Amino acid sequence: MKTTPVSLTEYHAQVDAYARKNPTRSLLIAAGTGLAVGFAIYALQTSSPTARIGHLIGGLQGRLHKLGNGTGFVRRKMKRVRGFLLS
Repeated sequence: MKTTPVSLTEYHAQVDAYARKNPTRSLLIAAGTGLAVGFAIYALQTSSPTARIGHLIGGLQGRLHKLGNGTGFVRRKMKRVRGFLLS
């Protein structure tokens, strides 16, 4: 398959003509490309192991705090059972 070289000005003219003929499709293509590039950049950013461990420990501490303060599901159920048995 043989391709013919296209100059940059010809390519620009073709893209411009396409965008003028199909504005909605061009807008959707641009938005999709922007989202894909943004997601790729976000996915390629790596956090340090220290930050990941800190996030994990913070989540565990929050859950343990909820259980200890009586706001956890098991603690609330135990209070209801205890109250029912004492009545």
